[in-house]
Amino acid sequence: INLVLLALVAGDLALPDRITGKGIGIGLAAGIKLTPLVFIPYLLLRDRRTFAYTLVALGALLTFSQVLYGTGMGWGYLPSILRAAIGGDSYGQSLGMTWHENASLRGIVVKAFGYLEQPNAGVVSPYQLGYYVKVLPGMQQSARALALAVEVIGALWVAVALLRRSG
Repeated sequence: INLVLLALVAGDLALPDRITGKGIGIGLAAGIKLTPLVFIPYLLLRDRRTFAYTLVALGALLTFSQVLYGTGMGWGYLPSILRAAIGGDSYGQSLGMTWHENASLRGIVVKAFGYLEQPNAGVVSPYQLGYYVKVLPGMQQSARALALAVEVIGALWVAVALLRRSG
């Protein structure tokens, strides 16, 4: 799937400006996986035509998903993801931040306050040992606060950089 996303985004960004479909690749990629949504604020500031095509493609994909799968994967998908993101750092999963493959900025900061458990096949557990970072006792709140602060600083830095270039 990541290669498909890369092809959609890279192909779309390489299209000349006169192509009316520019933005469709980013919209479709964002509908498949949320990562390409990072291009939307950039497009709003730098290329409003591509921004509009991106939203049209994303809307079409969500409408198609609405027909096939219902609200959970259709029109209700993006609002539910936004609610989960605003609600906490685990996006609705209690162990999401500490999953060993979570390489988000917030996840990396939180995991810096812990250690990877040793796998033990004989232990019955609600999750697989060895795949989650165990945050040190008493450090959970500090780790989450610092992670959120780092993420907010990064977002502000990107916003300021984009605003400077758009002017």
